[in-house]
Amino acid sequence: MPTPSFGHQLAHTDKKVRDRAIIMLSKFLAENPEISDIDLCKLCYGLFYCFWMSDKVAIQNDLAKSIGSLALHLEPLLALRYLSAIWRIMVSQWTGIDHLRLDKYYTLLRTMHYFGFRFLERMGWEDEYLDEYLCILRSGPLEQQESKVPDGLKYHTVEVFFDELEKSTSNNFEPGVGTQLVLFMLGVFVESNNQVLQSRIIDEVQSKLTEVSEDRRFPCHQNDINALILKHTHGLNGSATKKLKGLLSEDAAMEPEDEGFKAFSEVLKRGTKKELVVKKRKHDEDTEEVVDETNEENDTTPALPAVKVKKVTFGKDCVKRTRNLFFESNQMDQNRKKTSSQ
Repeated sequence: MPTPSFGHQLAHTDKKVRDRAIIMLSKFLAENPEISDIDLCKLCYGLFYCFWMSDKVAIQNDLAKSIGSLALHLEPLLALRYLSAIWRIMVSQWTGIDHLRLDKYYTLLRTMHYFGFRFLERMGWEDEYLDEYLCILRSGPLEQQESKVPDGLKYHTVEVFFDELEKSTSNNFEPGVGTQLVLFMLGVFVESNNQVLQSRIIDEVQSKLTEVSEDRRFPCHQNDINALILKHTHGLNGSATKKLKGLLSEDAAMEPEDEGFKAFSEVLKRGTKKELVVKKRKHDEDTEEVVDETNEENDTTPALPAVKVKKVTFGKDCVKRTRNLFFESNQMDQNRKKTSSQ
């Protein structure tokens, strides 16, 4: 089935026309779960400019909720593809947003995180959907390999991640889910060379682990988090290692009576987890290359979340081609209207 042209209606100056287009778009997606990636990306461009045209805070909030909640009314796979398309459009268009519109797009980003977690809660926090969603974030606003992702978008994502998680779910999930979310953020920390981003990640994780809400802590398995940090501290630079140790030396983030905590504290004092042997010293640098001589088969340290995106990735040129198609579609609509009026 050919994709209807929603571009002109979504970017219309009349709010009533835009509202009708949102309703039609919702129905179309619900009835066409097999829509192609390029068409889905094209529709998300329309939503981006629909939000661009919205004025007044109340209207913007309502529209942000409509765009975000759409994921709750689609089939699970399509919902993930929809969220992925939205984030890719936001990344590609972020630098083109003027400072007058920036605040309202921050609102849209918060809302997308909120409904992303609502979607996961609706799916019962199943590993398949949780892994896919985190991969979407890792390949979107938290992408570390692509310099095209603006730092401001990364900082904002880190700052609102746990806030929107709590708003959408009240932290009502199993400790295993909380552990995976914390490890995800620490995985971004390990991959990043941006010290500002690293500091913000540490601040947010530390705040969440030490926070007590309604006499209960953030649900997670602290020992797994400790083990992962111990595994990676010796592979980071001195500043990053210090930040991680600063995070985990807070007594409020652990259970002091736990034997694992006591052992972990001793390890922190020693500054290393395993027997490390200096293999080669570089005379012209202050760094050392070290080799781990422990038995890898007995290492039960949790690995970082796998960085892979399946089923929801778009081609490299998808965003660029979609943008052209979007504007071509609008031009065709205008030409048809001119022809019909003549």
